[in-house]
Amino acid sequence: CKSWWDNETDPTTFKTDFTPQTWCYVGEHESGSYDAGDANVVFTKRQCMHCEDPTCVSVCPMNGTDTPAMQKLADGPVVLNHDNCIRCQMCVSSCSFGVPKFSADGNKVLKCVFCYGRTRDGRAPACVGTCPTGALQFDTLENIQALADQAEADGYAVARSDPAGNGTSWIYVFEADAEVDLTA
Repeated sequence: CKSWWDNETDPTTFKTDFTPQTWCYVGEHESGSYDAGDANVVFTKRQCMHCEDPTCVSVCPMNGTDTPAMQKLADGPVVLNHDNCIRCQMCVSSCSFGVPKFSADGNKVLKCVFCYGRTRDGRAPACVGTCPTGALQFDTLENIQALADQAEADGYAVARSDPAGNGTSWIYVFEADAEVDLTA
């Protein structure tokens, strides 16, 4: 992601939150207790969830005009047109995942756009194409949902939505006993 978008890197730190230059990171979720012997750690890739009904889009005052700024495209991604953005930052404060960030240096909001230029051309997002373990998959939402359905039938835990029940374009598959809050 950082290489593809030419975002600044800092190899001296392990990213634990979104910034204007960090659009994805690996989150660590602990559950249980080490003392009780039931501790569990789950690692998740965190990025814009490209929600089915994104609040960042619904609160954008430029939407409903001829020049929308934040918009949900028919094929899934939530993208931002910087030329139309009035920098009100309502999208920043409304996202339950804390994804959009305002860059004071660039005077604009920045976030993952699902590598829309790549996916539009039939290529996988940069994160999927470079994942060293193959843990990330990219396909139509219908095909990914079918894979998740099979994983769930096989006993895995599957997370498909945000806490408000809003569906997303990312689906997570975990071990059966995993407890993960995707907004934490």
